[in-house]
Amino acid sequence: MESIVVDVWFFVGLFAQALFSARFLAQWLASEKAGRSVMPVWFWHFSVSGSAVLAVYAWARHDPVFVLCQVVNLLIYARNLQLLVREKKGLPPPRTGPLQTTAVVLLVAGAALAAVLAALRHGRGGGGGIPIGWLVVGFAGQMVFNARFALQILTSERQGRSVVPVSFWYCSMVGSALLLLYAVWRRDPIFILGQAPNVFIYLRNLQLIDRQRSAPTEESRSLQRGWLLMLLLAVASFFLFQGTRPIYGSTEGRYALCAREMLDSGNWLEPTLLGRPHWSKPPFAYWATAGGLSLLGTNAWGARVPAAAAGLITVLAVAGLGTKLWGAKAGLVAGLVWSTAPFPVLAANTLNADTYLTMWLVLTVLAYWGARLSTVPAQSRRWVLALWAFLGMAFFTKGPPALLVLVPITGFHFTGRERPRRPALFSSLGLALFAVLASWWFVAVCSRHPGLFRHFIGFEVVDRLISDVHGRNPEWYQPLKQFGIVLAFGTGLWSWWAWREMWRRRPWTLGCWQRVWQEHGPALFLALWFWPCLLVFSLARSRLPNYVLPLAVPIALFVGRVLASSWQRGPLPRRILIVALASCGILVAGKALSDRGPSDRRNMGELYELCRSDDEAGIRFCLFRSAGHAQGIGFYLHAPLIPADVEGNADGLPALTDVLAQFKADAPDARLTVVTRLKHLAMLTDLAERAGWDHGEPRSTRFWAVVPLSVGRAGTTVPVPVRTGEPRITP
Repeated sequence: MESIVVDVWFFVGLFAQALFSARFLAQWLASEKAGRSVMPVWFWHFSVSGSAVLAVYAWARHDPVFVLCQVVNLLIYARNLQLLVREKKGLPPPRTGPLQTTAVVLLVAGAALAAVLAALRHGRGGGGGIPIGWLVVGFAGQMVFNARFALQILTSERQGRSVVPVSFWYCSMVGSALLLLYAVWRRDPIFILGQAPNVFIYLRNLQLIDRQRSAPTEESRSLQRGWLLMLLLAVASFFLFQGTRPIYGSTEGRYALCAREMLDSGNWLEPTLLGRPHWSKPPFAYWATAGGLSLLGTNAWGARVPAAAAGLITVLAVAGLGTKLWGAKAGLVAGLVWSTAPFPVLAANTLNADTYLTMWLVLTVLAYWGARLSTVPAQSRRWVLALWAFLGMAFFTKGPPALLVLVPITGFHFTGRERPRRPALFSSLGLALFAVLASWWFVAVCSRHPGLFRHFIGFEVVDRLISDVHGRNPEWYQPLKQFGIVLAFGTGLWSWWAWREMWRRRPWTLGCWQRVWQEHGPALFLALWFWPCLLVFSLARSRLPNYVLPLAVPIALFVGRVLASSWQRGPLPRRILIVALASCGILVAGKALSDRGPSDRRNMGELYELCRSDDEAGIRFCLFRSAGHAQGIGFYLHAPLIPADVEGNADGLPALTDVLAQFKADAPDARLTVVTRLKHLAMLTDLAERAGWDHGEPRSTRFWAVVPLSVGRAGTTVPVPVRTGEPRITP
């Protein structure tokens, strides 16, 4: 009998969900019939009925939190019906005083508190096993979803009639998208069917509202189709096959392992690498990567999806910046260039801090131009605050290199002739906001670790500028090799227009620069952004290609301006469309095939396949003489990886003999698997034998050897095979 009752209440809840879905179906049909976004009275009747049934369902389930939530919603729906009845009867709108407004605010606050309590209860109780990242996604989606009716009832109370503001549909779309993502992860078919159609209904309402405001022209329709194409290509380029290629070392392995150790330890303030403090940069990139791992699991997809999201945001920011500089067409083409250029797409397909830094810097420049072009003082001040907030996040991402963006901003800002129109760039509130966002982490960790400030200034800043202690291409010719190629050809097929326009403008002549200076427009700003920053990166002794990723943005904007100047009217020119589609296709195909090819010593996925059987058996792993090359293997292993070297090494790693002695003392029958470069195999086996350990037959690739060790027993040592020709992979 109890199971029958449970089934009955299940169908009651399902019926209530059907009523909720039917309300938006009725609204959509009514809107299509009217040719504009309308909210029929049936919408509120369905809402009242569904909320009442769900309240009864929650009461039967003994869930006071959901009862409270539905009662609050029921009051909001009933109030809308009351306002509609008054309007239909021709009665004057009711006066909304402070008491009524306070009551509405308290009701909305109660609904929000109920949602919080429900999420906490779900996370601690029946929802155990759900990663915190997915709980955040679901909780955020539910909060945004609830906020739409809060906005609607507050707007209705102010106007004294039932109205649906545009913000209602934006909140509906964002909340539904987040909840749909959560439902897909949970593999809940009822939840998916309940949310998936609604996303399209919300988008359709926004389209109808936009059509109401102004009749679309052929040019506006072409721009809308172009922006939709840009978004589709950006999603395809940055997200498709993002996790196909395994994690590569050593840079990718370092970021992935730091993020993995953050998740395992719960210490989000102090990054560690192989269990040791790692102070190379602030932790924002590690946080982003760890967030992806918590959402999608410990794999290449989870590690790289946050970088793809940052790349997509950068596309939108580049398009917005181009629009502010030269108009909507230039912004659209610049966004197409950035979304299909090899340099930014492939950079986002690796783990690094430069992809996130570029995102924050483009948003900083966008905020500057928003403040400069705004004619409303209050709006200009908000843009300035956003500028310093974005710059603070850029500093929190990679430290002092973020400040280079102030060169074009201040240089352009204080050399113009239109002084009355300049916004107040250095506001006290903006500077305070920057100081908090940029320095809080440095203050926190330096207060805990005396001497760390000297490390940041000396080793991470000064030594990168004037010494070759980091060993990152300090030779005099390396700027041309590391920066010249990616900047000259990093836009791929789009580079042709950049080079052709450069040849036409003759930038090596004095007259070209005189014209740029006299015009004092976007061209001067891009020149101040590109050339001084490139000079600083070239003079520094630490150089990697991704360092100049932010300098590819001026090139994309320049190409967008050049191509947009020939786009007079009509749809997107065919040559732009062909190049965009071809570039996207090439990039997606390259990412799809990135895991196929010859063996690569950087491929940590290939190396892990040699270690999988021992890892699944619970055997611990040691990394010998390869901490800088194979640390990414620790990302895949279940247990922490132990680094070791020969005795007296300069990096302060423990000696292999000490590690073996400690294992032997802890467990007389201990087993350990050691990963090392193939060239160090003889040294490894010699040290193991001296320490009284036996070694099994090594499993090897062209570059790596995996050697199982066990505490020595007479006659169990397997001779190391002599390498002749290509090494074989033993099972």
